[in-house]
Amino acid sequence: MDILLEEKVKSDIERLCTYIPYFETATKQSVCEWRGGGKIGDNLYEMSYPNYDETLIDFTEDVYKSSLMCKDYLDIINLHSIYDDDKMITALDNDDLVITSAILTFYIRQERFCDGLWAVAVDKKIFLKILKRLKKVIDIQ
Repeated sequence: MDILLEEKVKSDIERLCTYIPYFETATKQSVCEWRGGGKIGDNLYEMSYPNYDETLIDFTEDVYKSSLMCKDYLDIINLHSIYDDDKMITALDNDDLVITSAILTFYIRQERFCDGLWAVAVDKKIFLKILKRLKKVIDIQ
């Protein structure tokens, strides 16, 4: 990694770590309200969908803008066989910036395929654990 990239990564991590106090107190109920759902006509049903609070949306937008988004995140996750929340949490204890970035990207990107995944990540403190791991990476340098 060249010096400019390292500074960009460090700057992005520092910006994301400003959300640590938010995630320390956030709960599934405080960040997500489910809307919709139910019958809306004869043989017509509306699917429910999550409505996330503004700070969580800001966080996800900051992640998308960061250099930490990992385009090959699924390949990395598959290579390391980290297929579920528990394995991802364990991987955060032991692994490097590449795997941490892949896990962060997974949770951010997969919301589009699994409504409510961000709320699960908040509830299981996964976003908090990722941010604390990222903070440890820059503190070590």
